[in-house]
Parts: sequence; structure tokens; C-alpha cells
Amino acid sequence: MFAVSVLFLQLTYAQKTRAGVMGGATFSKMSGELGGNENGYQTKVGYTIGFLIDAPINAKFSFAPGLHYVQKGTLQRPPAGTLITKSYIALRYAEFNANFIYKASGTKGNFFAGAGPSIDMNLPSKKGTMIEKDKTETDIVFGKTIEKDLAGIDYGVNLLLGYRLNCGFFASVNYNRGFRDLRPVDASGPEQINNSYFGIQIGWLFQNKETK
Repeated sequence: MFAVSVLFLQLTYAQKTRAGVMGGATFSKMSGELGGNENGYQTKVGYTIGFLIDAPINAKFSFAPGLHYVQKGTLQRPPAGTLITKSYIALRYAEFNANFIYKASGTKGNFFAGAGPSIDMNLPSKKGTMIEKDKTETDIVFGKTIEKDLAGIDYGVNLLLGYRLNCGFFASVNYNRGFRDLRPVDASGPEQINNSYFGIQIGWLFQNKETK
């Protein structure tokens, strides 16, 4: 993360490169079976904040890496015959995206679309249950051995679409799909555990003196 931050600082000084900030909501869900959850998963709402840079390659394309705090996870349907009213997995990641962006022409702004790989470093995360208003939480333990809850580092692909005004304000949506099987050890059966989320963001790219 330190190396990525240094790279961002260096690119910020490059000609026509702009740095920016962004934030928004995430709608995440996990696939597969975790901890005997046969009832399936439901969408969990969270948020994301972060910063990015936009480094033009030419008039149409740019490289736009970003580093973000992202809330992922899932809601689990409560087991039948219990007093549990809510069960959830609250995952937290530092996510680095390396997006390549295509920008359409426009007078006041432009639509853009992009894609790129992403890698997520796990941060302290929790799983919990609620019985009426009483909440019980425990820490999620990341690792590769059988006594752990989930594998740690996640990786996948990020897709995005948005609109940016010439002043630097932009709004975008993205879909992030994790490819890594998050089961801590190899297991038989087809049901891998994967992360995915939809995101809605707004942000601002600060004007660079060299940017027209």
C-alpha cells in the first residue's frame, strides 16, 4: 500500500494527470456455502471511500488506478426454527483497482467506460447475529488453515460506467467480481465462496494546471 501511494504521488505531478476522491454505496453479496448456511445469501448494503488518479494515454484512453476502503459481505437468511432475526458477514477490504478507461467525446463532459483487475487486502472484519435488538459479533479470522473462517487476500475484475463533467465532478457505477475461492482450505464440491458487489459513486477530479 505504501508503494501504491508513492506511485500515486509521482503520477499526480505528471503532465495532464489529475488526482481525485470518491465515495458511495456498495451492494454486496457472497456466493457459495459458508458455515453450513444452506438458506442462501441476501444483499448487504455498505459504503466505500477512496482516491484515484486519471493519467491520459491519448485523447480517448486513460489509466485510472484507485485505492479504496470497501465494505463487502452478505446477509444470511436466519435458520428456520430459531429466534435469530438477522445474520450477517461484514467484510472490510483495502481495494486497489487498475482501470483502463475509454472516454467518449462531449462538449460539457463525457461518458466513460472501463475495466481492470482488482486486488483486495483484508482488514478487520466481523460476523454477527441479532435476536430482536441484541447483537452478538465475533471477529472473522483470515487464513488458509481449516480452523480459519475465510481466506484473506481477494482478487478479481472491476467494470465501471459513468459520466464526467469538464469541471471534474463525476458519477459512476461499477461491478466488482471476486475470482478467488475464499474457503480457507481446498474442499470438495462445486460451491466456491466468492465476493461480488455493485457500487454507486460520486467523486471529484482536481484540476491540474496542465489540464485543459
